[in-house]
Amino acid sequence: MTLSIDYDALTNEEAIRALLWADSEYRLAFPEVQVEMWEPLQEAWDRYLGARVKWLKSGMICTEKDVILMKQIRREICQAADTQTLIQGLIKFARILLKF
Repeated sequence: MTLSIDYDALTNEEAIRALLWADSEYRLAFPEVQVEMWEPLQEAWDRYLGARVKWLKSGMICTEKDVILMKQIRREICQAADTQTLIQGLIKFARILLKF
């Protein structure tokens, strides 16, 4: 029996962790910061949901490189020192998901 690695699932796991972290930061932010974060956060969620549908319908489309890249972006988002860095991470996240 050979084991195959589900790179779609691993990429999805990293992506959802990043988005949930960003959601938490959004909820804890001051209202003026929430206004600034709203559009990039919504764009990231929209792109994630589109990619997730493709992952579910198309089967294995992610690679090990995709997992590594998503893990890097998740770390950028989760370790953002300020709002602008978080927003830049969300923008990068959304761009990466255009691939799928």
